Amino acid sequence: MSPVIRIPDEIYKRLESLAVGFDTPYSVIERLLEFYESTNQIGHVDKVNPSDSSSSINSSNKSSRNKKSRNIKLEKALKIAIGKSLNWKNYRLVTESVLKNSQDNKRVLCKYSSYSPDLDRWFWGIPEKYWKNWDEDFSLALILENDDQKGYSFLLLTADEVQHLIPKCSFDGKNEKKINFRYYKNDNRPHIQEWQEFNVKEHKFEIDPEMIKI
Repeated sequence: MSPVIRIPDEIYKRLESLAVGFDTPYSVIERLLEFYESTNQIGHVDKVNPSDSSSSINSSNKSSRNKKSRNIKLEKALKIAIGKSLNWKNYRLVTESVLKNSQDNKRVLCKYSSYSPDLDRWFWGIPEKYWKNWDEDFSLALILENDDQKGYSFLLLTADEVQHLIPKCSFDGKNEKKINFRYYKNDNRPHIQEWQEFNVKEHKFEIDPEMIKI
């Protein structure tokens, strides 16, 4: 039996105010924990005394060391490889992250996430200028470094799927919507945290290494 936690009405109302869509208190608390873990590495650093400022600084530095530096050239090559994977004939990056097919004007927002071994997850930020008014001809490719760190793949979402997902996502700085992707213990498979029913298997594609030209 799961433990029962009693909280004051005031705290419950604060949780309620953070609910998105049909969020339950459980899912809101889970999102708060996920956000705290991703920013503070709780559970992944040595135990420290909260009053020990030097220990806190060391924990922060440890977290910074675990964060991978961006490889802009690799990210660009991966985004271009999405066009090849979709068998587009004439396409180009019209912005840093938007791939456009010149034949039918279809576009794909390509966002990249490296794998975080310490957290066993991936996450992407979707800027407000995109999520606020999502176009019907606009798809989303969530590019990820595979958990073996030897290859890359991507999740492809249609415009309808993106419009269903975005309201479920929480904000993460600069008014971005944050999408989390991680393994779950109940089936040992990765799921989008904000939309766990999403069929990852049907939407996940490997990127052929031969398509990645840096």
